[in-house]
Amino acid sequence: MVLVVVRKMLGPAIVLALSVTAARAQPAGPADARIQQILSVLRERPDEASPSCLDSLKEMHATEDALQSATSRGKSSDIELANDVLETDYQNVMQVCGVDATRVCHVPQDGKLGQACASLRRGN
Repeated sequence: MVLVVVRKMLGPAIVLALSVTAARAQPAGPADARIQQILSVLRERPDEASPSCLDSLKEMHATEDALQSATSRGKSSDIELANDVLETDYQNVMQVCGVDATRVCHVPQDGKLGQACASLRRGN
């Protein structure tokens, strides 16, 4: 229900990028936790996700798809390359989208957004 309202206000690209990211498998370990913290904030305020952040998310999704395809074909050289690129994509998402999320949390927030901001601050 909330996504329908947001979709009307922001357009499908932002909502799609943030909601697809929520549904996809995320990186394991510290990168997973950090990306989840960042995206928790941006899901509450999707209009604050910059075009650069959305582009980074799209790149990450494309690389995840390439990795899945390489894995299904069983080509180890393709899998290694896709894993290396994916690691870079995760770093880009954390850096670019992290700036957007930090900007949102710069002022005190309440409710779910406040909780997401608190989690983001603890993860620093």
